Amino acid sequence: MDVVIDRVVQEYPGFTLGPVTLSLSGGVTGLVGPNGAGKSTLMRMVAGIEKPLSGTISFLGETCDSVLKTGFLPQDFAAPRLSRVDDFLHYAAWCSGVESRSRGSSVQKALEAVDLVDRARSRCGRLSGGMIRRLGIAQAIVHDPMLVILDEPTVGLDPFQKIELRKLLRGIGERHSVLLSSHSGDDIGAVAEDVVVLNVGRQIFNGKTDQLVLLGRDDDAGDTPLERALSRVLTESQR
Repeated sequence: MDVVIDRVVQEYPGFTLGPVTLSLSGGVTGLVGPNGAGKSTLMRMVAGIEKPLSGTISFLGETCDSVLKTGFLPQDFAAPRLSRVDDFLHYAAWCSGVESRSRGSSVQKALEAVDLVDRARSRCGRLSGGMIRRLGIAQAIVHDPMLVILDEPTVGLDPFQKIELRKLLRGIGERHSVLLSSHSGDDIGAVAEDVVVLNVGRQIFNGKTDQLVLLGRDDDAGDTPLERALSRVLTESQR
C-alpha cells in the first residue's frame, strides 16, 4: 500500500478522534461525516500539519516527513490576488522542495493537469471561483506528491463548475492517491471508489462505495441511494 494510516488517535479537550486505520493505494477515497466528526483533524495529521497523539502514518512502508509526500488543499484556500498564477505555483513548488532546475516543468505540468495553461500570466484575483479551486489543486500537485488531500474542493461552486471539477478529480485519481473530504454525497458517488465515514471522532465505515450503498434502505433519509446509506450508518452509530 502507498499510504497506511494505522490506529491514529488525536485528542482535544472534549473530543477524541480515533483510532482510525485505513490504507490508500491509488484512486480517490472519500472522507465523509457531519461537522465535528474529525475529518479536518485527520487530514491535517496525514498532511503532516499536526502530529497524532498515537498511531503511525507511513508512506511505502516508511514513516517520514508527510509534508513532502503529500499535497494539501484546505477548504479555505486563497491565493494572493496580485500574484500571477505561474508565479504563485513557482513559489508553491519552492515551498514543497522542488529543485530549481525542475520547477518550470513542474509548474507547466500542474497547469496542464488543471487546465489553467491559458491563465498562467493572469493575476489570481482575476480568476473565477472554479478557477481558484483548480489553482488550489495545482499547488497541491505541483511537487508530484504520493498523496493528494482535498478538503471540500467543490464548496461554493455552481453545478457546472462542480461537474468540471469532478472530471478533474477523476483524472488526478488516475495518477495519485487522493483523500477527498466532502459533505456532498453526489461528489463522493461521482469520483470515489472507496469511502471512509467518521462520526463524532469514530471510524464507522471503511470500504468500497458500492458496498456502502447496499446498506441503505428505501425508508432511510436522503434523496439518493448513497445519501440513504450514509444516513443509516450514521444513525446506527449513535445507538
